[in-house]
Amino acid sequence: MTEQAPPGESPSLPDRAALHPEVFTWLNEARRLFEEAEERLESGAVLPALSSLAAVPPLHGMLMSRCSEMLDPVEIEDAPGTPNGLYL
Repeated sequence: MTEQAPPGESPSLPDRAALHPEVFTWLNEARRLFEEAEERLESGAVLPALSSLAAVPPLHGMLMSRCSEMLDPVEIEDAPGTPNGLYL
């Protein structure tokens, strides 16, 4: 059974996550960039919104690389044969 956090609070991070705080910093930055792009689009500022979105691909690459490094070899071997692809 997992402990539920009160509304508005994040649950405790697992030990593994605590070892990789930069990943969560990058995830928060990705969230911030998408929120910024949304706010800019809502105000009609398309070019600045595109500017915010242009920062996402490098951040995505860093996150993918770092998260891949975090996998244990056992996890990779035991992973089901799920096809890789683009997900939106």
